[in-house]
Amino acid sequence: MKLTDLSPQAAFKSQGLEPLFRRLKRLGDKGASEEAMRKVLEELLPHLDDNPVALEMKSPLNGDKEALRRVEDTTRFEFMFAGLGVERQDYNLHRWFMLLSERVGFAAALDLKKGDGVSAGRRIAEHPILVNLLWPEARERFERGTSEQQLAPLLVSLAMQCTLAAIAAWDRHLGRREGTDRSFFQPIIPSIKQPGRNPSSLFFDELQRRLGAKSIGALLASREGSQSKVQQWTLDRWSAGISKPDFESVQDLLQAYGKNHPKEVLFSQFWCTRYLHLLGHIGQYVSKMARRLPASASEVVWPWPKYPFGYPSFEAWTAERYPK
Repeated sequence: MKLTDLSPQAAFKSQGLEPLFRRLKRLGDKGASEEAMRKVLEELLPHLDDNPVALEMKSPLNGDKEALRRVEDTTRFEFMFAGLGVERQDYNLHRWFMLLSERVGFAAALDLKKGDGVSAGRRIAEHPILVNLLWPEARERFERGTSEQQLAPLLVSLAMQCTLAAIAAWDRHLGRREGTDRSFFQPIIPSIKQPGRNPSSLFFDELQRRLGAKSIGALLASREGSQSKVQQWTLDRWSAGISKPDFESVQDLLQAYGKNHPKEVLFSQFWCTRYLHLLGHIGQYVSKMARRLPASASEVVWPWPKYPFGYPSFEAWTAERYPK
């Protein structure tokens, strides 16, 4: 939701359902009974028209046991994709990877709830794809772990690894679609070779290059750029990495330059920039908090303050772990 600027509360409010949202949230926060949640869902579903998720939920609520089994076997990502109108036959590489990692991660979480870190680590280590996200020390830590709480810092690290891998899968999908082996996301991956350049700054370089402008002034002064509502100070902040690009402004620029179509790669690069910013924010925050703790707590917060595979910084981790 943070990535897309979507707000569940705002969505409910727009339909006049904000009180229902607050009730759902209260019930979820309190760990309410199945019956209490059922009543609220029964009240909500008639307002969702023909939403595919709503249609899938109606049968279990009406007592269809086979439909209930299907719902219980559906992951959160599958529900999210369905809600966005994406059918399984239309999943691309990164959606399949997200689904795969979620299913394995859920099974590993169940192992940890039973106090079985060995089985949780083995599920990842023996998977032909996810094994690449696990380094030797992390596998050893799983073998000593007995709960999610004990392994929480490592699980954050693995979640970051999964997200970076999903970005790489998305990149490969774009390459196949465009008929090329080149990476579309590599130019916006932070690197220690480009100190001080964050994803926003690097994305602006790509935007300016694709629009054929040698400077910000030239970008806005051209015949196409003069039709855009985007202000120079906005582009100055993107270029300096001071603020993140927003979708409306990017879309406005691409519209002015005749590139506002669904398969325009710059849109994918924009969303990749948002993912990278979120990863950077999480990683830098956790690393900073870990560094503030006394040395006696190093075992508790391992692998932090270092990043996955022992890299000392976000830039070093992304540059080395992202496929070349």
